[in-house]
Parts: sequence; C-alpha cells; structure tokens
Amino acid sequence: MPSISIAGRLIHAPGPGGTQVPVSGAAIRIYDIDAPGRGDDLIWEGRTDAQGRFSGTSADWQDSIKVMTPLGPRTLADASDVLLLKMEVRQGAQAVTISPFIANAPVPVVVPWQQPADSVLVAVVNDKVVTGAKPDMLYEHVKDLAESGAPRIRIVCYGDWARPLEPLLSANTAPAARALVLSRLGLPADSLVLRPNPADWVIVACCAIICMTVVATAVVAVVGILAVAVVLAVLLGYRKVKTNTCNQLGVTLPAGYGSLSLGDYCFVLDLEK
Repeated sequence: MPSISIAGRLIHAPGPGGTQVPVSGAAIRIYDIDAPGRGDDLIWEGRTDAQGRFSGTSADWQDSIKVMTPLGPRTLADASDVLLLKMEVRQGAQAVTISPFIANAPVPVVVPWQQPADSVLVAVVNDKVVTGAKPDMLYEHVKDLAESGAPRIRIVCYGDWARPLEPLLSANTAPAARALVLSRLGLPADSLVLRPNPADWVIVACCAIICMTVVATAVVAVVGILAVAVVLAVLLGYRKVKTNTCNQLGVTLPAGYGSLSLGDYCFVLDLEK
C-alpha cells in the first residue's frame, strides 16, 4: 500500500512578535479524508521544531477491499479511495483543522492565533529577558542594575521595540541628537529647546521622543517604559549613552529564541557611568 512524504511549516498570525514567527512544539496530526461513513485515517503525527517545521513519511493511506477471484479471496487497493489530506494542529489550548492540507507546499501554513505573549522576546537587560507578557520588567531590571551600581547597563531591544530606535544610530553625539529631536518637533536649528547642558540630557530627550514615534504601532508601552528607564539611569549617574546594532556588536538572541536573520530589527543601547 502507498505512503507519502509529508513536510510543512507553520507560522503564527501576525502579532507583536512579527509576521513570520514559527509555531514551535505544536502537535500535528495528518489524516487521509475518506468518503462519509468510512472514517478518516490517521496516517502521520508528530511535532513542529523550533522553526515551525515538520516532516516524515506517512503510513499507508489508501484503503483496501477484499474481492473474490477464481483463486480465492484477495485484498486489493481501493481504487475509489483518492488522496485528500487534512491537518489538525494543537498548541496548548489553541487548535485548528486545515482542510484540505497540501503536503510539501512551498509556503507556510498560517495558524489563526498569535504567538503567546510570554514567548514574544522584546528586550534583554544585561542577562535578564523581557517578554511581551511583562514588558514593564524592562524598567524594573534597569532600576535594579542602576541602584546596585552596575558598571554598564546594556539594553537590547528586538522586533517592534527596536524599529523606532534606529534613528538613534545616526544621532550618537549630543549635537546630532539635538538636531534629530528638533527636526522631529518641527523646530528650527537655533531653537532654545534642549540647549546643551552638563548632564547631556539631549540624548535622553532624543530617546524619549524617538520612542514616542511608536505610538502608531502596537507597541505603545515602549513610550513610557524604555524612555523612563533611560531617564532614571541618567539620574543615577549613567551619563554615557552609546547606540549600536546587534549585528555590529555580535549580539545574539538568548537561548530558546532562535537566531537573528538578516534584516531583523535589533537595537543596542549601552549606559555607562
């Protein structure tokens, strides 16, 4: 009886984690759909890997029938049973049936639920991971490090949290940052706003205003959380602010969160005394 090669990839519906987030660890069942009343045949089951992929070889999918021949009864493949597949996907409390399912399709299958908030990586503060379930922990981690006098606080933002910070890469000095802020506010270059000062508040103000550009996106929380965290650190003596990208510094994703791909948003903000 025939078997087939089965392969595919699952991704989450677009959400805070992005538009191509793999569905990892989901339980997969593939069925051959039979005629009404005959029952569908489970021909393969397994789980998706960290990249949302699954693959394997099915059990025999074609039904058989018994016929009488001059030589006695024989079992033959049922020619009326054509291959038609469906896939059941379950991840925690979420489940969906995809029918028909096309094995080995070149495009991923999109499930109708977003990546769970507790698995959406938004930032890392030194070695502390911040997820979409508790984004306010970014502020708490910065506060704890600043109050303990850590020599450096590195804030790494990912995805939608990193996107609005990219303009800071070209404003890594006080004059450039001030010019960027004035431009965002629609003010002339000779404005009295954000005049240079000993504490170099220009970079801090720049951070806050760049963060505010995210209001038009889903990550509104970054406005208050990241900006206030940086202001607090500066108040506690962290006056040196450096910006960079993950690729330039060789920063990688924490264990369990996959790997950075070319074009992924990843922004590094270093605060030093």
